[in-house]
Amino acid sequence: FDASGNQLKVSITPVGALSLSSASMGFSCFDDQISIKCLEGCHGSAKGGQPLLLALTNFQLTSDISLFDQVVATFGDFEAVGLEFGQNSDNAQCGGAAVTCISLTQPECVDCVFERGALIVDLSVAMKVDLTVGSMASFTYWAAPTIVSAAMNTVGTAVNVRFDQNTDKATMTASNSHCDQILRQDSLPQLAASVEDASCVWESPNSLNIYLGTGAVIAPGHMIAIKPNALKSSNLLSAACDAEVTVQGPAFPVA
Repeated sequence: FDASGNQLKVSITPVGALSLSSASMGFSCFDDQISIKCLEGCHGSAKGGQPLLLALTNFQLTSDISLFDQVVATFGDFEAVGLEFGQNSDNAQCGGAAVTCISLTQPECVDCVFERGALIVDLSVAMKVDLTVGSMASFTYWAAPTIVSAAMNTVGTAVNVRFDQNTDKATMTASNSHCDQILRQDSLPQLAASVEDASCVWESPNSLNIYLGTGAVIAPGHMIAIKPNALKSSNLLSAACDAEVTVQGPAFPVA
């Protein structure tokens, strides 16, 4: 190849010839591998509805036909909606000659099983005329935090609430321990005769300690609930937690 990488020079020496014979020809190199790459919106809430931008390489698509009639896009077992060409995107990776950018809407993850709030699924795009022609990337669904347990301590002065994943701690800081920032209004009166006497302190991103004040009446069997729209996953990608739980007694009560 020459310095440009697209000119192939071939030298041939026939048997018995006294000198080299040479010939040259144009030779174009290209990558025909089909692939997809998620550019924007590659993680999202399990509730769905988030837009994504994908870069498709070497897919034989035409803008003269609806994209919905040319490809099928799935997130695990769920089919995407809102398929559109995304060539008007400002993303620089949408400018290549072999690259076609498409936008689509993430479907809801129904009856999915999450581990520490996350579920990674195959994001697949395939040609409708031949589903074997396509490629895959990864997409991560994030579920709203759920309560794993809520138990009183051995002396009945606090309730520890544990979540299934790291949370954003309802944006609370070390200097802000007001329980009305994290608990629903109807959960507050049972924590102390005066709500200000109770405090809610995050032990870690997935563990909340509720310290009871004078006049607290909460006991095993009572309910506590998270304030609506207050608590999300630590990366803020999930929907808000709407969990409530029955308080349990201590694992090892004092006799």
